[in-house]
Amino acid sequence: MSKWHRTLQILWLCGGLLTGPLAGCGPIDAEPAVTSTRNQFNQPPMLITPLQSHKSVPLSSCNTSIECEKACNNNDHNACTRWADELLDRVPDKASALYQKACKSNDRIGCERLMEISGHDLVLANRFASQACSLGSPQACALVSEAAALAYEAPRSGENQMVLLAFAGESAKRGCQLGSFSACINAAAIAGVRFGNRTNNRTNIRAWQERARELAKTACIQRDSTACEFVAGKAEQSNDLTSAGVYYNQLCHLTRIEANRRLDGGVQRFEDLPACTRAAELLGGLDVVKNRGLAPLPPRAKFIHLVSTDVVAAQRIFGTTQIRVPAEERATLGVRTVRASIQVCVSERGRPSQVRFVHASSLPGWNRALFEAIRAWRYTPFKLDDQRVPVCTVVSFVFATQQS
Repeated sequence: MSKWHRTLQILWLCGGLLTGPLAGCGPIDAEPAVTSTRNQFNQPPMLITPLQSHKSVPLSSCNTSIECEKACNNNDHNACTRWADELLDRVPDKASALYQKACKSNDRIGCERLMEISGHDLVLANRFASQACSLGSPQACALVSEAAALAYEAPRSGENQMVLLAFAGESAKRGCQLGSFSACINAAAIAGVRFGNRTNNRTNIRAWQERARELAKTACIQRDSTACEFVAGKAEQSNDLTSAGVYYNQLCHLTRIEANRRLDGGVQRFEDLPACTRAAELLGGLDVVKNRGLAPLPPRAKFIHLVSTDVVAAQRIFGTTQIRVPAEERATLGVRTVRASIQVCVSERGRPSQVRFVHASSLPGWNRALFEAIRAWRYTPFKLDDQRVPVCTVVSFVFATQQS
């Protein structure tokens, strides 16, 4: 395993976030591959676009498609993005042109939309992600950082490893400052690789780790189960067992909601979920956990809908799950099994809006191939009460070699 991923996995509780016993995630089921005509694993080198800092245009006050069209024609650039959202399913080329107009005029959301819909063309997607990051998008910064770090691990012809690593660090720091806890974790890990054990670097790493914990606490309350397990584990490490119990309680109820969905009308017992039993040990019994329930969402919080892997897979309309280990890495494997787990968040438009490793494999080339392929996946938008909603899930991959 590479130095960067060793560092990252130590920071993420030794790589066991949603792949460990508290989550119960298994490998995805094999299914017929739906692939594009483009070779997803023969992408060009990653384009490095220097990060700048710009202010995004203000949000538009338009409410209907007609209002947004009129406002867009009067140079309200966020209105162009809102109008494009209405057009995307029916007139995708027109929507794309509107997103580009908005992004070019410094509309952060327009750049984020382009980042999502350009996943099949990673050069374009990374360019729009860099621009969205420059305009203050924490998820774009985190995605750019992850992409650059993976490129550093498995560089292609024409890619300079140290330039990639510096770019990964810069975008991770930007994402951390903007509020992405996963970007803070990346910033700390990358600093450890770049600058080693220097005194001032150790101070920076501790600061990023602390900010990651604070941001993850908020994300946990907003029902991000990866954040809950992260902060629960960190609280246990520091012997703050009461806080650990609170976060395990939140994780318990989140995983139970998801388990009940999978049972299709059945009810998952609290005592059968490791997060619940750990919360009970720390808080004083299962009755306390049952009565405590989920923490209330803060005002105006965006609920993260957690969906099981098989439900998400059923909605996928484009992209392959048959992502092979590169030949040069297969040749060195021998007889063994390698695994990777990735959290995928899908936007209201059915495009991956966030792709982050919760457990990287020991094969840098395969990690990069997984990341790039997932960014090109497309879904039928998910709906709740006839309203489109963003969803997140964890997808696990297993590759096993056999004795010849």
